[in-house]
Amino acid sequence: MREIIETLEAQHRELEKLAQSVVQAFRAKDEAGLKATLDRMQALLETHLELERTRFYPGFVAAAERQANERTKLVATLFRDNMAVIAEGVQAFFRRAQSGTVPAEVVGKELRTTLEVLGKRMADEEKTLHPLLRTLL
Repeated sequence: MREIIETLEAQHRELEKLAQSVVQAFRAKDEAGLKATLDRMQALLETHLELERTRFYPGFVAAAERQANERTKLVATLFRDNMAVIAEGVQAFFRRAQSGTVPAEVVGKELRTTLEVLGKRMADEEKTLHPLLRTLL
């Protein structure tokens, strides 16, 4: 599990870099650069979410169950369920942003909101969730 946490945190750093590149491409009105960076960000985010869904959260819940720690199990399941909701919204943003049918000003507003939500979520995971799991290992 420690390797999974390290991988997730490394992916967070890469997502943060891609987010900065997306903002720069958007501000520069670099449509090709924006599309390419959004594609990379979306692919990495999908990989990240899959790792969380298939390995991180099941491992976290199992570790909490082994410790008979219902509170920790509840925290893990709440984070997992909340991430599923966030993921739906973020994936919908990527589809709209890359469709070419949404006005640039709308994409800009949604981009700002999406990146803020992702940034806060990653910070919350690293501040709360990852340390909590490390105490169970």
